[in-house]
Amino acid sequence: RLLEIGMALATRPRMLLLDEVAAGLTENEVEEMARLIRRLRDELDLTVVWIEHAVTTLLRHVERVIVLHQGQKIADGTPAEVVRNAEVIEAYLGDEMNEEEATA
Repeated sequence: RLLEIGMALATRPRMLLLDEVAAGLTENEVEEMARLIRRLRDELDLTVVWIEHAVTTLLRHVERVIVLHQGQKIADGTPAEVVRNAEVIEAYLGDEMNEEEATA
């Protein structure tokens, strides 16, 4: 994945589109990847669009979230706002977020 990101950055883009970069990575690897993405974003002044099905992973590393469900936007806001959105909870988070909140 790092090679793919490096190849994409070789063209000096203004935007980086990342699709499922956390897929198949361990939690530590995801944390490392997220730190790298944030550093690249800050140092290169990039807009990063990060598409991820691992919602809880994504929420820890972004400033703004847009949630789509069946082709329709159902939420747009900060991670804190999105996790409280009833449509998002029903469509994606459900028990996963309830379990995390219970153990926090």
